[in-house]
Amino acid sequence: MRDVPPFFELASYYKRFVKNFATIAEPLSKLTCEGTTFRWTQEAQTAFKKLKKALINTVTLVYPQPGQIFIVETDA
Repeated sequence: MRDVPPFFELASYYKRFVKNFATIAEPLSKLTCEGTTFRWTQEAQTAFKKLKKALINTVTLVYPQPGQIFIVETDA
């Protein structure tokens, strides 16, 4: 239970890079709502795996190339 909100928050930071983020993450979003009884279902497990895969495989997140202009954004 404690691990879902931090993962969901981190994944949400990168949602602009994941196509259909809201649809994929909906089961995890429901688990983070206040007053909801935590119950890890197969649907939540599938959403977790899909979201993890989408974050790992997205082509937008790449290392900067030397000699090119890039912008660094931080959340500190």
